[in-house]
Amino acid sequence: MGTDLPRNEPIEIGLPEFRELELSTLNSSVVPVVVITRSPDTIHFVGTAFCIGSRGLWVTARHVLEGRGGANELVETNPRSYVAILWVGSGVGHDVDELLGGVIPVRFMVRHPASGSDLALLGASRPNLEFPPLTLSALLPVPTVPILGLGYAKHRIRIDPNRPVIHAENNIHASSGEVLQLYENGRDTYQDLDGNFTGKLPTVCFETSARFDSGMSGGPVLAPSSAVCGVISTGFEQDDLGEGESTSFASATPYLFMLKVPYDVYMTGEELGGRKMMVYEMAQRGFVSCDESFEKLKVTERDGKIHIDYDA
Repeated sequence: MGTDLPRNEPIEIGLPEFRELELSTLNSSVVPVVVITRSPDTIHFVGTAFCIGSRGLWVTARHVLEGRGGANELVETNPRSYVAILWVGSGVGHDVDELLGGVIPVRFMVRHPASGSDLALLGASRPNLEFPPLTLSALLPVPTVPILGLGYAKHRIRIDPNRPVIHAENNIHASSGEVLQLYENGRDTYQDLDGNFTGKLPTVCFETSARFDSGMSGGPVLAPSSAVCGVISTGFEQDDLGEGESTSFASATPYLFMLKVPYDVYMTGEELGGRKMMVYEMAQRGFVSCDESFEKLKVTERDGKIHIDYDA
């Protein structure tokens, strides 16, 4: 990955501006990730995801799926279970009662097999429904830039045994702060003898003064422009630090553009044996919303590897 990536120079903006965001509309774009199990019917909350493609393309943290107690482990240990998003919004151009809320099964999961990044994609769609996507930024935030993290901290879900109703407690949570340090080459880059990453955050990431509580993993980190500049990660737990210390980290967005999506499943919901398309190409085609910084981002495949560079 190239190191000359776009930087977001510090902007004179106060944190109160973030508090003016209309969070009630964001819970259509930022959703809980859950595992549905049968016998008995139970909903397990595992993390947060946010929409970047209106047909149902969602970003989350890789450890929400693959970590200890994550979605994949729950599915493996519970027969007849599946991963889903719990959607509580009304969609783009839709305001119909029967479309409000509900469980939407995940059709595919994607993560980069070699990067070791804490990033993943989910495909979860509903016929004839467009979801409201957030805008991605390709910028790397620099220290002192204010940010806002969104996710479902301490979220609890239960199913009413007497009627088909889902009860969810604690709505979307927002935590503001500023960027403390940017790690362009990763914060923790250990590799095994085969060259596979074993560190927790080996790709570009940043530390922030915002507090990201359990459950917010996979949620978006917004820059002052309201574009997404990072994805919440709990790659460093409090046990990794000194007593009484805590910190919050987020993965930066460039590696998202490297991930490949099964194009036919995303477009039609069916596995037709078609090719996979990089998020970078999807953004070029307008399937993924990006800000003006995307125009300077270049993603290419050379020597069997994907490279990211910034065209200054």
